[in-house]
Amino acid sequence: MPIPLNILIVAADFKPNPGGVAEYTHQVARRLYLRGDRVTVLAGRTPGDEAFDKGCDYEVLRADCTLSPRSLDLEVVACLPEWLRVIGYVARVRQVDCIFCDRPFPMGLYCALAACRLCVPYVVAMHGHETPAALGLRPIQKDYALRRADRLLCASRHARDRMAEQGAPLDRMAVIPGGVDPEAFRPTHGGRGVRDRYHLNGHRMVLTLGRLVERRGVDRVISAMERVLKGAPDTVYVVAGRGPYEAELRRQAQAPPGLRGHVLFAGPASDRERVDFYNACDVFAMPCRELADGDVEGFGTAFLEANACGKPVVAGRSGVAPDAVVDGYNGLLVDPWDAEDVAYGLTMLLTDRDYAQRLGENGLRRVREELSWEKVAERVREEIRWVVEGG
Repeated sequence: MPIPLNILIVAADFKPNPGGVAEYTHQVARRLYLRGDRVTVLAGRTPGDEAFDKGCDYEVLRADCTLSPRSLDLEVVACLPEWLRVIGYVARVRQVDCIFCDRPFPMGLYCALAACRLCVPYVVAMHGHETPAALGLRPIQKDYALRRADRLLCASRHARDRMAEQGAPLDRMAVIPGGVDPEAFRPTHGGRGVRDRYHLNGHRMVLTLGRLVERRGVDRVISAMERVLKGAPDTVYVVAGRGPYEAELRRQAQAPPGLRGHVLFAGPASDRERVDFYNACDVFAMPCRELADGDVEGFGTAFLEANACGKPVVAGRSGVAPDAVVDGYNGLLVDPWDAEDVAYGLTMLLTDRDYAQRLGENGLRRVREELSWEKVAERVREEIRWVVEGG
């Protein structure tokens, strides 16, 4: 039986905050704890944290100096003494083997400095959307946060390449994609309720689920729908979520007369409803793309959740998507800027049911065998163990 590790996880973005980074940190912490390791999570205060923390298996400590993942240079400097004190104190009292940080900027800078003071290894996760320039970090701060790391765990090949461009050492990087809980997200009959509620029985359904932001390419799916309807005229595109891009998307969907009744905005979905939405759809679509300011999809959790429910996906050839979606195996990769290419991928899956079912089954098998949170945590643990043992 492996010797338990004693790990301090420092989180700039943690539950109950929504989003992929917070979910990643929680799931990895929980799985490491369930494997027998001693895990302490140190995070900032956030609304609802007391109730969430009480339900955790592992220990969660909260610091009063809350730091946003997008904190700018002056705030980074102002919070430095307090975070160094708190990280150092917890690491010493808990006698940790390693400090693991959920992102390199700006929290990784504090962890790097604390780890150096304490002479303990420092490991950092990177998700591909970290942009030190946008945070106002100085080159010396960025370089220290990256080069001090004993191991850099990248959520995708895109994240690895992007961090290498920022000066991160390639020989210390490992690619470990995010995961999904196949017990929570699985094929069920819950989709019937969604279809009944929105009068979708007898229709083919394309779904996008998540926060409505420009990089996710919902506008390209709407643009593709006129072409899709020529091959699959009974198709309805359901958009589940809220976000800053919603008003623009609603305006776009109202413009072509031929789309009336074929684009439906369902609003936000709870965790339980998300499973039902996935099970209701025929195809999940998110042709994500990288924007001019560097904004890019860093996790691709929705692709894995859809696959875990046995559904094929259409994804943009950008960011994390080529790691989450193997083209022609569990989904299709398309040009995220080309509505015609998006339409071609959707039409192929909507009109060839056998092909779509095969891709969905492949995705389900891949999630269960390779991309469960247990598998992800196992790989993270192996990397941490390697540095703790002097690798």
